Amino acid sequence: MNKVLILAFVLLTVNVMANQKQPFNESANWAKQTAKNMLEPNQIPLDVNDYCQDATCRAKVINPDETSLNDGNMETKAAQAFAASDLAQGIRKNTNKKRPDFRHDESLRYALLGQENAFEISHGQSNKYVNCERDTQCLFDDVEKTCHAPTHTPVPCYKTPRFTPEIIAPSYQCAAGQLTGHRCLRYRNECRYSSRDRWIVSHQCQSATRNYGLWNGNMVRAPFFKGRLRTTRSTPCERGGATASFTSYDICRQVAYYTPATPVCPAGYGLSGNQCVKNHVDWRVECTLIKACQPLSQRCIEGAASRMINGVATYLPCWKYEVRHECDLPDNCGQYAECKEDKRECSLKQNGVCIEEKVTHTCTKKTCRTMTLNCGEQSFCLDGECYDPLPTLNRHFDQSAAALAALGEAAKGLGDPPNIFSGEPMQCSKKAASIANCCRDSGWGTDAGLVTCNEEEKALIRAKDKGLTLYVGEYCAEKILGACLRKKRSYCAYDSRLGKIIQEQGAINQLGKTLGSAESPTCPALTPEELGQINFDRIDFSEFYPELHSRIHLPDPNVIKQRIQNSLSGEAN
Repeated sequence: MNKVLILAFVLLTVNVMANQKQPFNESANWAKQTAKNMLEPNQIPLDVNDYCQDATCRAKVINPDETSLNDGNMETKAAQAFAASDLAQGIRKNTNKKRPDFRHDESLRYALLGQENAFEISHGQSNKYVNCERDTQCLFDDVEKTCHAPTHTPVPCYKTPRFTPEIIAPSYQCAAGQLTGHRCLRYRNECRYSSRDRWIVSHQCQSATRNYGLWNGNMVRAPFFKGRLRTTRSTPCERGGATASFTSYDICRQVAYYTPATPVCPAGYGLSGNQCVKNHVDWRVECTLIKACQPLSQRCIEGAASRMINGVATYLPCWKYEVRHECDLPDNCGQYAECKEDKRECSLKQNGVCIEEKVTHTCTKKTCRTMTLNCGEQSFCLDGECYDPLPTLNRHFDQSAAALAALGEAAKGLGDPPNIFSGEPMQCSKKAASIANCCRDSGWGTDAGLVTCNEEEKALIRAKDKGLTLYVGEYCAEKILGACLRKKRSYCAYDSRLGKIIQEQGAINQLGKTLGSAESPTCPALTPEELGQINFDRIDFSEFYPELHSRIHLPDPNVIKQRIQNSLSGEAN
């Protein structure tokens, strides 16, 4: 029976599976056919015109505007469309926007100050960032600041001469001869000797002597004249014993000729050609500077010499000067004296020289805000570091205790009449010709010197050593013939340092009271009214502090601790 049932179940299962396989195959074939049809546009039942509302739209479907695009203008058109689209610009703005930088946000920085200085705030400690007394937080930023400062470097310029000629006509002179215009007229002898040119002197036996000249064969006389002897001959006469003679000479005459006259110039002028020239010199500086630059000094750089200027020799002790200028420019960098200097660069030049610099500084800018810090409140942290009270000394204890001690001392002087902080007048002597000085400020000196000091002077020295005296003055106690032999000094001595301090800083410095004169010290006491007028906050009791500390007896902390432990253990029992 069981075998029959199992066989029937198997047959039924096979039949069911066969029936399910057929629909699956049909569905798979439909899916393949559909996918194939979707890959072929002509099989897709889609008409773009169905999405157009009018004929203009359908016309653009057939001939869209983008048909005019090509590789050359496509990028330009795209950029224009991108720039004109609000949507595209919004996308770009938000895409290119950087992430916010909270490091420079002021509120965040103040919050970080509280975090970084939490220990100081919780312990009531102030620093440059947090101030517990003023309830302020402060930020410090480096800020770049620029200013301008002069260099004070001298600026060289050059001064050279400029010449203006003065021209006049010269006068003329002749060393010999007669001045005629610009020439010298002179004469010289012209002599000839020939058969046609000579001077003849003849003496005949029966006739008179003949004296004449021949010039070019013509007989001439003055202004011709005989010159050098040339020939002579003589013959005796037949009768009378006389002699006939014939003598010939050079025949000469004076001939005029001209030579150039010598031009002469007046003093201070030089001759240049046919002109007298005088050079007038003035100096010019070969640079143009701003008004802030003024001449400071000059030095010669081309020394003395004579040079030909406008045709005449001209002498100068210096031909070129270097003129140094100093430029007085404002300096506005003093306001950044506490800042760090970073760099300098030239901001103004004159004649190639830097006269002003631009200076860059890094300055610290302090920005504070007021807020409630709740400094010093007891807090509790997991690590126990938020509150760790440490004992600190009260800085005002000495001042307060000294003032109270002063009032206590003053109370001892109350009476009728009151005698508050009164002093005792005391004097000492100084002798001019003695080794004894009973007015020394401290120490006892030698025994030999103390022999002459009286008991009051010895007591005064002891009071000085303890700091209980105030100096009043000095006067001459003994004179002989106008010379002081013995001087005395006056002091006020007090029972305590407090009395001296109150008298000196309160009565004298604040109330203007005096201790009397050197000859008559009074050392007056204070009245209760005067004591009430003294400002004890302005009195320095530091001189009294060592004495105050020596009187204070603080309990031993270990003893106190032991007492507490003993007390607690007794209660527990």
